[in-house]
Formats: sequence, C-alpha cells, structure tokens
Amino acid sequence: MTEIRARRESEDKNRIQDITYYDRPVIHKPHWGWLIITYFFLGGLSGACYLIGLIADLVRFDVTGRLGKVCRYISLSSLIPCPVLLILDLKRPERFHHMLRVLKLRSPMSVGTWVLSIFGLLSGAVTTADLLRNILPQGKVNKFLHALDPMLSLAKVMAGLPAMFMTFYTAVLLAATAVPVWTKRAATLPLVFVSSSFSSALAVTSLVTSITKMFAVNKALVSLQLWMGPIDFIVKLFFERTLARSLRFYLTDGRLKLVNLLGVRIIGEIFPLSLLLITRIRKANNPWLGRISSLMILLGALASRYVVVKAGEKSAVDPKAVFEITR
Repeated sequence: MTEIRARRESEDKNRIQDITYYDRPVIHKPHWGWLIITYFFLGGLSGACYLIGLIADLVRFDVTGRLGKVCRYISLSSLIPCPVLLILDLKRPERFHHMLRVLKLRSPMSVGTWVLSIFGLLSGAVTTADLLRNILPQGKVNKFLHALDPMLSLAKVMAGLPAMFMTFYTAVLLAATAVPVWTKRAATLPLVFVSSSFSSALAVTSLVTSITKMFAVNKALVSLQLWMGPIDFIVKLFFERTLARSLRFYLTDGRLKLVNLLGVRIIGEIFPLSLLLITRIRKANNPWLGRISSLMILLGALASRYVVVKAGEKSAVDPKAVFEITR
C-alpha cells in the first residue's frame, strides 16, 4: 500500500509539473493586507451590532431604548472606516466611485459595494437622528425629527437587510474566487463570518454597556455571549474539519498555526468563555472580568479573519492545492 501511494503521489507530482510548468502557481495569489482584513472585521461587526439593536427595539428588550441606540452608535462607528479602508486598498479613490456606476448582480464585489453604501445611508440617517435628539435641546430641530419619525422607523427596519448582508458578504466574496481554502467549502465559510461577527458584536456591546453602567442589559448580554461562544467555536471547528487534509494544512502551517491556536482558540474563545463562566457561577461583581473577556473575543475575531485570509494566500501559490479542489 505504501508503494502504491508513493507511486500515485509521484504521478500526481509529475502531472502537476507538466501542467503548471514546474510547480509555478496556477492562479495569482491575492495581495490583501491589514487594510482588507480590518475591513472584513469591522464590516461584519457593524452589521451584527445593528441587527442586535434592531431586534432589541422590535421585541422591546430594553424599555428605555438605550440598548438599540448604543448598538447603532457602535455600528456606525465601525462602519465609517470601511469605505476609507477599501479606498486605501484600491490605491485610487475614483475606483470606489466607478464600482457604484453599475450594479452587477453576478459580482459579489459590485453587490457588496452597493450594500455597504445603502447600509451606510440608512443606518447613518437613523443614528444621526438619535444623536441629534440626545445632544440638542428641545426645539424646532426635535420637532422636525419628530415629524420624520415614520420615515426614520421605516429606514431603521429596512437597514436590517443590508446589515445582515454585511455579516457574510465578504465570505461570499472570498468563496467566489478560485483560491482553494476559500472556495472548497463555499457554503460553510459564510457561517464562520456570521458567527464571528455576532460573537464580536455581543462582546463590544457588552463592553460598552459595562462601561456605561447599564448593568441589567449587560447581564443579559453576558448570557448571550455564553451561548454564542460555543456556537462560534463549533462553526469554526466544523469549517476546518470539513476541509480536505491537504487544504487544512494551510490553516495550521507555520505562523498561522500559532495565530490560530493561541489567538483564535485560546485568547479568542476558551479563555474569555472560562472567565465569563467563572463570573456567572461565582456571581462575581467585578466588571473587569467581563471587559477583559470582551476584549479577548474581539482580538480572537480579528485573528480569525487574519488566519482565513492568509491561509487562502498560501494555498493559492500551491498548484497541488488548486488541483485538489477540482477532484
């Protein structure tokens, strides 16, 4: 059996060399650095935060409505850098404008650009109105905003659709390429981005509500984190385990192995969940444990995006991995 396997591997190697011209890459690898990785992280965080706030308002989770406003403030704050990051990566600002000239439904990049713009306009209008009501005294401006309440309520609900799209469209963008790690499990990669987005959104919302002393809301958010953490862990593990062994190698090779194990698994999932469980079991009132846990979850979500992007780059330059996805 060993001899047969060795012969097959030798034949595969000779076949690939014949086709790829001495192991040269079959496809061009993506040259995405921290600008795009941060965009992936902030875009998903923005969409998930907005959805959490929208759901909280619709079910009247918080009678005062403060949770919905906090979520929208966080969402808009994390959304504002996204176009800037895209423009910086494109090198030429007019390229972003050119993508808005035509909507191509078959192009994830074109659809994503339009969704980002529509979500920014709708959520920006709703959040700006909330902010003006809080900082301006009662007067003509507030009367004007009160007259716009029906339109703002409609815009708030309508923004939920592009917000949901923001949590996973970047994964669809990756899966639509020919990069082996990204396209081999095109159906499960968006699930990884969605679970990571909601996990990080709950973490940052929990952090803000803890700092602003919204203790009752914060307690409920911690309970949601205790549910979302294991879900996120299982989804990522499922994505890794369903990859072919030859492709799974790129997620655990060299420096990525350290980032995946230490950054994503231990710092981003196991350690913060342990802290939250200890806080809940012992009924500790120390808010810093929850805040540290939230920061760790955010770091883990960012590290997860880094691992996915860099593993894809490494698999793109390996012709064997490219031919693996055709089997």
